[in-house]
Amino acid sequence: MGIRKELAAGLAAVLLAAAVQSTGSASAAVGECRAAAGAGEIATTATSWVNPRDFLLPINRARAEVDVRPVTWSAALERAAENHATRLASFGCEPEPSGAPGVGETIVSVPEDVSVPEAIALWVDQKAHYDYETNSCSPGKRCSDYTQIVWRDTSMIGGAVARCENGQKIIVVLYNPQGNLVGERPY
Repeated sequence: MGIRKELAAGLAAVLLAAAVQSTGSASAAVGECRAAAGAGEIATTATSWVNPRDFLLPINRARAEVDVRPVTWSAALERAAENHATRLASFGCEPEPSGAPGVGETIVSVPEDVSVPEAIALWVDQKAHYDYETNSCSPGKRCSDYTQIVWRDTSMIGGAVARCENGQKIIVVLYNPQGNLVGERPY
């Protein structure tokens, strides 16, 4: 990276950090930075703007299919998801759990052109591998993201998206209370 790009990226990071501190939200901060830069692109891996509807609509649609009440958006979970997504983006964009106690997670690394609803559809598609009668996944298949999405006791979610240097983006959704408790069915 040339010195000008390094300086621009450093300045963008400093401006973004200051805007996050003043607004309390990375999504509002990105908007402020874009406005200050004349609507230009900011060269940073920080979380991009988040539209809660992009998360809530597909998740609540999946929950409605199994007669589970809808979840609501949590600004606190959004902030925690922003922090985790930004950390993952800066360390290779590999999906890794945060380890936060009592919070459920779904995390995926996808190409930049995959939308949040499309990524959530990947998790919801795991429904095909979940057997309610045995409360288990098909052998060799994953279904824990789906069961977290439809977990009956979960009432709030927050999500975030961060761009990675490898052309991918990381999408993190946090759930409270967490699901996937051993021996319990999701609904």
